[in-house]
Amino acid sequence: MTDHGTVIPGEPVTIDWRNRDLLAECCDCGLVHRHHFVVVDDKIIMQSWREEKRTEKARAKNKKAKK
Repeated sequence: MTDHGTVIPGEPVTIDWRNRDLLAECCDCGLVHRHHFVVVDDKIIMQSWREEKRTEKARAKNKKAKK
């Protein structure tokens, strides 16, 4: 995960969804998504987008680290 620290698989994550979106980076492939949350009628609505530029940066960083 980016911007929110390292997350252990299966570990719950607290999201301050009223103040920001959640950015999630896959530790295996470096793909980064932005998740936006809204509560409507006691239901959580989630929207997700791929962050192309952040994905490029994460993958370049991971590639350098492997060398």
